[in-house]
Amino acid sequence: MRVEERKQAIELRKKGKSIRTIAKILNITKGSISRWVHDVQLTDIQKIELMSRLNSNSEFASKTMKEKWFLIRKKYQENGRLKTKEGNLLHIAGCMLFWAEGSKKRNAVIITNSDPFLLKFFIKFLKTCYDIKNEDFFMSINAYTDINPIEIIEKYWLNILSLPRTCLKKSTINNYSKYSMQKKSGKLPYGTCRIGVHRTDIAQNIYGAIQEYAEFNKPEWM
Repeated sequence: MRVEERKQAIELRKKGKSIRTIAKILNITKGSISRWVHDVQLTDIQKIELMSRLNSNSEFASKTMKEKWFLIRKKYQENGRLKTKEGNLLHIAGCMLFWAEGSKKRNAVIITNSDPFLLKFFIKFLKTCYDIKNEDFFMSINAYTDINPIEIIEKYWLNILSLPRTCLKKSTINNYSKYSMQKKSGKLPYGTCRIGVHRTDIAQNIYGAIQEYAEFNKPEWM
């Protein structure tokens, strides 16, 4: 039995890969892959994503997928509204921080700031209230390098936020124009850091909670 290939197939399936894709990656027959991953349960989102790719050429299928996605997001927001009943102060603070500073995307929870303590708090919020692991986060940095080289800046953010280097995406390095005379030099020695997780369920859960806490409705977040 191909033990290692079977383990890889199961891991790829857990990530939502189709049997055809797994078979192509591992160069194994679809029949074998199907048997190996038979017991892996896909999430509702993974199932819809697979169906969407299979039916991408059908206008009707595309419309159906949009409707299903809408209902899923609506359910996640309803769960977020229910979560407010727990009276968790960390959850309240984290949601309000995201409302004020977060990037309002449907499928991701992202926040950008130059204050490391604010970002540390937001990471604590996601870990504690939504069981997010270190490896689930992504991080990107935007900075000038007139004081510190980018390697030092990246190390600073990784260390202070206690995140592994695998979270780090490509950094953006800014350059002063010849007209600026470096008037902004030294204002943000470590630039700004952008952290987030790609999770539709958490983003919509937080949106639902925010609307419940603040007593308003914002359909465009759906």
